[in-house]
Order: sequence, then structure tokens, then C-alpha cells
Amino acid sequence: GCRLWHYATEKDAIEECRGLSNGMAKKHGVYNTGFRGAKLVVPINDVSKIHKKNLMEDVADVLNSVGGGGAVYTGCDLNITLDDMDHLMAKTPFVLASVGSDTDPNVATAYGVVGSLLGAFEARNLPVQGTRLFVLGCGAVGSEVSKIMASMGAHVLTSDLDASKADIAGCTNVSEEIAANDGRWFDVPCDVFCPCACSRIVTKEAIHKLSSNGCKLLCGASNLPFRCEGAYEDACRLGVEFIPEAVTSAGAVIVDSVEFYANAQFIKCVPLELYHFTRHLTRSKTLEIMR
Repeated sequence: GCRLWHYATEKDAIEECRGLSNGMAKKHGVYNTGFRGAKLVVPINDVSKIHKKNLMEDVADVLNSVGGGGAVYTGCDLNITLDDMDHLMAKTPFVLASVGSDTDPNVATAYGVVGSLLGAFEARNLPVQGTRLFVLGCGAVGSEVSKIMASMGAHVLTSDLDASKADIAGCTNVSEEIAANDGRWFDVPCDVFCPCACSRIVTKEAIHKLSSNGCKLLCGASNLPFRCEGAYEDACRLGVEFIPEAVTSAGAVIVDSVEFYANAQFIKCVPLELYHFTRHLTRSKTLEIMR
């Protein structure tokens, strides 16, 4: 994917790009997609001021030149939309973003997260009905996860910096309470925490507070969710079980591989069939690693 984000320094952008690339390689390895994994990161001070069409032309130049073209493919990530992919496709063929299909890679990612949640619930004998699931970040992925889990009977708590995005039928929007509490999202009591926001949000303080409030599982869409290795180590020590994003957040890479290797069938496929296929794979893989 191609990520457009603000970083304090160029070093921070490079480090995140390396971490995300390693994460993508793990996703592809877990699901044996035939790809190796990479990430494009574009550091920008003010996302709202970027000229997207010009940016897509620059991205196309990179894709067309690396390895003579075809060594790297890209798709959507933070602040990059399907409309941007349409512009990119006019300049390069090295795009995997469900262009020309009704399948939405964001929805595929959401179904993958749901599959992992269901697998984790089954592995740990947690009922879906009534379990407190806190979804942080209600963009294209988080909102879909929230809708699906609420429809299954989970007690879904939602939050987003744009509080209106967290107004989802069947869910409890806690955005305003978090904003009034200096943004301390980790004070929200939950059984399962599902991060669907930006990277590196889970600090040591956050994991300690989540644990003290009853959280037992961390399973979401965010890549690189932990701020530091110490936060992950504390999660293990405190009994907050983490399902790696290489397993949970692989819906887009799964459907991308179908798009690449069986494009004619992919274009004709009913999207819901691909979503359910993705959910089946992530549920099965989650059960495998938790048993």
C-alpha cells in the first residue's frame, strides 16, 4: 500500500516504512500469497495541502522504474483512496486495489479482522454476545468491523477523532468521553481491544490501563500497533493476548493476490464471496496459532 502521513523527521518515516514493509512480508508469508511484501511511505507536513494527482504521477514514476517496472505493486493505505488509485492506474499498471471490481479492499480487511476476532473468541471460549469490544478508529475498516460485530451481538464501543464517524448503528460512541478525558482512550473498559487507527498507538501506559480495566485480547487492523517492544512485552506479562496483525489485518493482501493471479475471475466474483473467503482464512489461521 501507499501511505500518506505526517512524520516528525525523515528518519521516522524511513523507520516506519521499514517496519511496515516487514509487516507486509509477514502477511504475505502467513497466507502464502506469492508476494514478498513492501510499503510506500510519503511523508508530508499537511495532508490536506497535497495535490493528489501530482503525487500519483510521482508514485507511478517510482513503480515504473523499480526493477524495470513490475517489481513493486501498490494500493490504498492511510489518506490514499480508491479515487487516487484510479488516477494512478492511468499512469502505471502496477496497482492492486480492486480497480474495475466491486470488491472493496477495506471491507476485505474488515472481514479479515472479524474472522480473527471470531477465531480468538472460539479459541478462548469467549461468547460474542455481550462481549465488550472497543474499536478505536472508525474509518473504512473500523466502521465495517463495528457494524458486523454489533450485528452478531457484541457490545461494541466505538471512537474516532471525528466523533461523527463513530456514530454506528448498534454501537456505543465513546468519542466525546475520551476527548473530555484528554484523549485517554485506554481508560475505556473492554474485554477486547480492536485498534483500527494509525500505527504505534499502544504504549506501556496504555497496555497497563487496558489490562487493569479487564482487557484480555488485542486483535485489530492497525499495523505496528505497539509504540515500543516494552509495550508488547508488558502485554504478554499482563495477560493481554495479542493476535499479530500479520494474521488479522491481511484481508487486502488476500484479495490482492486473487486479483493478480486470477484477474478475470476476480472481476466477475461477487464481493461477498471474497469477503467470506477472507474471513474463513483469518479465522482458521487465528485458531491455528492460538491452539
